[in-house]
Amino acid sequence: MRPKSVRGLFATMLLVAACSPAPPSPTLPPSAAPSPTASFADTIRISMAASLMPVWINTPPTGVGPLSNANFQATRPYSDPGTLLRLVSDGLYKFDDQLAPIPDLTDGPCDLTPDGLTFTCHLLETSFHDGSPLTADDVAFTYGLALARTCSFEICDEGDRVPGIQQHLKSVEAVDRLTVRFHLVDKWAPFITSILPIVMIDSRKVVTQQFEAFMSKARTVPLADLDAMAKRAEEVSLGKAEPRCEQLLRATQATVRSIGLEPADPAIRTNACDLLGDLTGQLGRTIWALGLKRTEAIAAAYPLLPFNLRPTGTGPWKVSQAQPGKELVLEAFAGYHEGPPKTSRIVIDLSTPPSGEVSRSIATGGTDIQQLPEQFDSDTWKALKRNPDLHFVRYAMLGYLAIQFNLRPGHIFADPNLREALDRCIDKPDAVEAATRGLGVPINSDVAPSSWAYNNALSSRPRDPVAARRLIEQAGWRMGADDVYVRKGQRLASKLLVRSDFPDRTVFARIVASEARDCGIDITVSTESFFPDLRSMIMTWPHNEPGTKHPFDLYLGGWVIGVDPDDAEGGWASDRITSAQHPNDTNYIGLSDPEVDRLLLEGSTTYALANRATIYRRIQEILAAKRPYIFAYAFGGKTALAQGVGLASGRLDPASPFWNWRLTDLVLQR
Repeated sequence: MRPKSVRGLFATMLLVAACSPAPPSPTLPPSAAPSPTASFADTIRISMAASLMPVWINTPPTGVGPLSNANFQATRPYSDPGTLLRLVSDGLYKFDDQLAPIPDLTDGPCDLTPDGLTFTCHLLETSFHDGSPLTADDVAFTYGLALARTCSFEICDEGDRVPGIQQHLKSVEAVDRLTVRFHLVDKWAPFITSILPIVMIDSRKVVTQQFEAFMSKARTVPLADLDAMAKRAEEVSLGKAEPRCEQLLRATQATVRSIGLEPADPAIRTNACDLLGDLTGQLGRTIWALGLKRTEAIAAAYPLLPFNLRPTGTGPWKVSQAQPGKELVLEAFAGYHEGPPKTSRIVIDLSTPPSGEVSRSIATGGTDIQQLPEQFDSDTWKALKRNPDLHFVRYAMLGYLAIQFNLRPGHIFADPNLREALDRCIDKPDAVEAATRGLGVPINSDVAPSSWAYNNALSSRPRDPVAARRLIEQAGWRMGADDVYVRKGQRLASKLLVRSDFPDRTVFARIVASEARDCGIDITVSTESFFPDLRSMIMTWPHNEPGTKHPFDLYLGGWVIGVDPDDAEGGWASDRITSAQHPNDTNYIGLSDPEVDRLLLEGSTTYALANRATIYRRIQEILAAKRPYIFAYAFGGKTALAQGVGLASGRLDPASPFWNWRLTDLVLQR
C-alpha cells in the first residue's frame, strides 16, 4: 500500500479542514512604491506561524515539510511555509498577482499545435544553484516523476481519484537541449494554469545521485529487519502510550540512520508517539521504494532524499544554512535568469511560537514579514493594525464557506423561490462581520476575488424581508399561527447543519436562523462533528443527516479549491451528481444545468485566458441566479509587513495572495 502524507488523506477539493476568514480589504490602497533614492536592506527576515506548518510523514526533518514538489502548496501565498519552494526553485511558468500563468523558465509562451494536444516549450539559458545548466532533460525527468504510478508530488495527491496530470498528460520528451515537448491525451486548459506553474523543475543529476546513494545504503540492511522494525514501531505509535513510544525511539532512530536517512528531529515533533510515527513512515516508504524499479522507485523515494532539506533549484535564492525547526538562511543566486534579487539574504525563522504569541516578533520589529495564523484573535488583530510600523496584505484564499441546498425533488429548497427568499432574508455583510469579528469578507462566487476569472459584476442585494415573504407566498405558502409559513400541512422548517469546531460558522448559522425567522422560515441550527458525522453525510449516498435516515436540506460547509476555476467543476457538473449507483462524488446537492455543463466543458478545453474568463464569469452569473449555494464568506490570509517592505519597482497588490510575485523585486527600504 502506498504511504500517504497526513494532509493527503483527504484531497480532491475535500471540505476545508482548518481555515478561518481573513479577506482582502477593498478600501486598502496599493502599497506605495519605494522612493527612487531609497536604499534597501541586505536582509529580510520572515517568520512562520505555528498553525501554518504542514504536517508530513516520511520526510526529512525540515520543520516545514519538504522543500520540494512533495509539499508544494501552489495555492498558498509566497510567504507561507508550503510555498518556500518558490524562493529557491522555478517552474516553466509562474503566477502573477491575478493568478494568471506567465512564462518563467521558458523564453516565451509554449507553442501549441492546432489540435491543442501538443505543447512545445523553449527553455531559457540558465543554471541550477550548483552551476549545472538547466536542460530539457531535467524538465522531462521531473515530469516523468509526476507521471509515475508512485508519484510523491503534492499535485499527485488526490485521494482515490487519478491525478489530473496523469489523466491528461500522456508523455513528455526532450527534443533537444533546450526544447521540451508535452503530449496531452485531450485538450486540457488547466495544463497551463494548474501544471506548468506548479511543477518545480528538479536537477536530474542531483536527484538521481542522491537516490542511488540512498538505495545503496538501504540495500545493506536486510529487508526483513526493516519490515519487522516498521511494523513494531507502527503498532506502538498507534497505541499512543508515551512510555512505550519512548522506549522504542532509540532503536527505531538507529534503524532509520542505518539506511542513510536522518530521523525526524525531536525538537520539531516533541510527542514521542508522533515522532515514532514519522520514523515508521520513513521506514515504510523505504521498504516500498526497495520493491520498485527505476523511475517508480525514484518517485517513491523522492520525499526521503536530502534535497528536500537543501534543494538545488534555479530560483532567486539558494539555501546556505538549514537548522530544522529553527532557521533557514537563503543567499541570493547571482546566476538567476532574471538577474540577482534586490535583497541578498532571506532569513526564515522556523521556531514556530504558539499562535497566541505569534504577533510579538513583527510588532516589536524582530521580523519584517510574518504570515499570521488563520485562526487569529480579533483583539490582537486590532492592536496590530494600530501599529504605525506595520502595513498588511489581506487576501481571499482559494476556499470559501456557503449554505448548500439539497436540490433534489421533494426537498423544501428544491424550489428556487425559497432559495432566493432565504438569500433575501440574510444581511450578509452584517452577518459575516458579526460571525468573523471583522476578519471575513462576504462573497458572491466560488472564484477567488484575486483571480483572473472573477466576475466583478456580481453583488449582493440588501436584506429585504418583504421581498422574501412575497417570494414564499408566490410559491403557495401561507403564514401559520406561529408566524412560520405552512403549505399543505407542512411548516417551512429545516435543519441547518454546521460543523461544531469552528465558532465563526456556528455564529453565522445562528444569525441566518434568526433572520430567516423574521421571514417566516424556521431554521434550527444543528452543530455536528465533521469527523466522522458530516464527512460521512456528504460522502455517502443518500446523504442522510447524522443519526437519521433523512437526507439533509441545508448544510453550511466549505470548499478548498485550486488555482484554476476548473478545479471546482466537481461541485456543479451533472455527471458528478451522486446516486445509489454513483454514491460518492462532489455534486451531492444534485445540481443539473445543461448550460453549466456545456460551459464547464468549454472552459476546460479553451486555452485563451481571456476567453476562459468570459466562460467562467458566465457560470458565476448562472450560479448567482439559480442559487444552488448561498455563498457566505471567503477563507483568508493575513501577512504583516514592516512599513519598508515592498517592491523595488511598482506597487504591490495588498489584496492578492501573490502580492510579492515579482520575488526579485522584494525589498526592505531602510
